[in-house]
Amino acid sequence: MAYSYYTVNRCHGSSITRNGVVEARSVNTAAGKKSIAEKRKAPWTTFRFHYRVC
Repeated sequence: MAYSYYTVNRCHGSSITRNGVVEARSVNTAAGKKSIAEKRKAPWTTFRFHYRVC
């Protein structure tokens, strides 16, 4: 699994992309809570992790 966790003190979220395509995206998450994006993957798969604020 690929996991992307992100916590900040404002509305935020996280995403996982592969080859520029969003594979998983968390919902907009309240300040101070953990945003989670998860994606099953093969061991040879490469993902990028992105974080955003609202």
